[in-house]
Amino acid sequence: MTEPTSSVHPAFDSTATATATRDVREPARGGVRGALRLVGAVLVLSAACVVPSRALLALEQGRSVSARALYFAGGLVSDLAIVGPFVALVMVVGLTIVRRSRSTRGRASLGLLFVLLLVAVSLVHNAATLFRVERGVFPGPIDAREGLGAFDSWTSELPAIVSGRFLLANLLALATVVQVVRKTCPSFLRSERASRPRMMVATFAFALVFGALGVMSAKANAYCVKLHNGGAVSSPASAWLPELFGRPRVDGSPADVRRLVATASGTPQEVTRGAAALGFSPEAAAKVLANETHPTCDAHPLARPLDDDGTPLVVAAHDLSRALLGGRDEPLVVYQVSLESFRADDINALEPLAPREIAPYLSRLYEGDPSAATFRRAHQSGIRTAHALAAVQCGVGILPFHLALGRDLGNVPLRCLPDVLSDAGFRTRIVYGHELAFDDMGTFLKFHGVELHERDDMPRDAPRGVWGGLSDGPVYDAALGLAADDIGASYNFVLTLSHHTPYTAPGDLAPELRAEVDGVCTARGLHGENCARLHTARYADAMLERFVSRIEGSKAAARTLVVVAADHTTHQWVPWTGAEKPDGIARIPMALVIPRAMREAARDREKFEASWASFRALAKTAPVSNTDLPTLVLSWLASSRALRELPEQARWHTLGAQATSTSFAPPVGEGALFGVDAHAQLFTVAATGEIRPTGIGTDTLRTRDDVTAPSDRDRATLAFLGSFLRGYGSKCRPGASSAAIPTAGSASAHGAP
Repeated sequence: MTEPTSSVHPAFDSTATATATRDVREPARGGVRGALRLVGAVLVLSAACVVPSRALLALEQGRSVSARALYFAGGLVSDLAIVGPFVALVMVVGLTIVRRSRSTRGRASLGLLFVLLLVAVSLVHNAATLFRVERGVFPGPIDAREGLGAFDSWTSELPAIVSGRFLLANLLALATVVQVVRKTCPSFLRSERASRPRMMVATFAFALVFGALGVMSAKANAYCVKLHNGGAVSSPASAWLPELFGRPRVDGSPADVRRLVATASGTPQEVTRGAAALGFSPEAAAKVLANETHPTCDAHPLARPLDDDGTPLVVAAHDLSRALLGGRDEPLVVYQVSLESFRADDINALEPLAPREIAPYLSRLYEGDPSAATFRRAHQSGIRTAHALAAVQCGVGILPFHLALGRDLGNVPLRCLPDVLSDAGFRTRIVYGHELAFDDMGTFLKFHGVELHERDDMPRDAPRGVWGGLSDGPVYDAALGLAADDIGASYNFVLTLSHHTPYTAPGDLAPELRAEVDGVCTARGLHGENCARLHTARYADAMLERFVSRIEGSKAAARTLVVVAADHTTHQWVPWTGAEKPDGIARIPMALVIPRAMREAARDREKFEASWASFRALAKTAPVSNTDLPTLVLSWLASSRALRELPEQARWHTLGAQATSTSFAPPVGEGALFGVDAHAQLFTVAATGEIRPTGIGTDTLRTRDDVTAPSDRDRATLAFLGSFLRGYGSKCRPGASSAAIPTAGSASAHGAP
């Protein structure tokens, strides 16, 4: 007689035969209990997936036990409301497939696949949370494209989302998942007859539970909005999971984003307001609109004269240029340094509570070093390096939905800083310790005629730091070496990386610098990532000082200018003030450094000293954004031989601006300028320099509805961008018509004004 065989994998239950016999006769109430156990299992599995990330978010957001408890509980409800239905669907479908399978190996494989899928959901949650902690915003499709497409992102982020602060919670979550799957699957699979009523009851229970969670989540979010912390309980999965179920999506590619933005439209008044938000005049807005119906590539609608003085800051910069460079013929060397993630309130001269040991060189510059004009009220425009790169090259910082000009809109026909300098005879280059494929920086820079010098172009045995990139020291050395070989004028953009999260100590961090910071950490009770960040900040300051010192001692010092600015801040916890202040997440260091030999080479020393003192005094009080840097750089160089001899038809640019434009008006509120802080919230800056948080959060572009039905604060800017991309931007880009010129970086590339 043939022995009865179990339909369940032996790993689940070694007594399946007896249990199956009992379950066939199981009464209806047993089916109800089984259904409720299934619902409970889904909730436990969902919680196991999200608790590691939710715990970290609550710890980062809350400054008290009660606040952390609120953010954890409300956030967990939001997480379960989104992740729960997904886990339920996958679990029910998976168990149904397993129940019909006759192969024990196939069942075991499907069970393992289910566990791995839940682990993947947990790790994706962790990754989104880590992104939020580091960037102030949850990732959207654009960020996912960058992260998934870059091998370096995987190798650098995977250890952080598996171990570190997530390790213990991940291990507990994995143990919970394995245990629940072992207990739940056999119970569901034992009886086909009993599973049908279970499924009906489970479906009804799922609808009730997840409906209730959705209502609770909405109430928790509304409560947090009242606390002026909207989005505190938002689920990381809100950025990606709902899109799997039919919402209109954006794939994140520049071509798709550009096509979508080009559909945005508005009234002429809205287009004019959108132009003003980027620093363009009403006349420019009218030309942009006219190009939609009567396209012409003979004149760029956004062209601004190179010699336009505009605001007092630009007037003073032109005066300084005439006093310093007037009558001089030697080719100039310009270094523009973009410091990664540097906060102004880490500088003792700007924040007295900050230890001087963290940034002594920058403090000396701000305390009146005769070589520097320092901007005490300089601010970031956006939260990513991609935003800063577009700001300091084209005067266009952050756009709606955290879009960045080069990364997200492709090759937009604008005449930016390197285009003008190339036409003036400058050799333009960028030096970066990693790969410029990140954020599509290489494509953007090459379009504007910039030579790329990346990690693989430098010595392979050079010291490394974060993400395996070269530390600041060898990057500065490479920039100095390249410029030393130039016969003519050169513009050298140096993009540093060492002070980037996760704050990996550079290989050439000197022991004495480490000891200085360790002393600060001990005295202030700092540890972990807070202390690691300070090590990299101290290193970045020391390498900048070494770089400028080498320039001061070089033969080219008498013809060299150095521009320094951070690309953005970081919202790491601030140990100096006890609580985050608006300044800490919006204000950046910015300075113009003129070597002593350069100052002494001025033809009229008295005139130079007067203009230098005047400009330095204005820089101390004038609010300025990093979107103003390209206009300022051209103003500082205006009287150089290269720009003096620039042909008339090339004396124009399309730089956006804020403090350096008389047409600028912020898209929200009032102020001298605006930006997005490290918490992804809009802020404005008054003429007095006071930062005014708006409490208005920004988010990444996720669906097509974001553009077709935008918020009031985004509508005008999108209307302007849409009109420009439909008209001149599409009809006059290189290769689009016979009037468009085929290469960037030449006077006729984007049409003469």
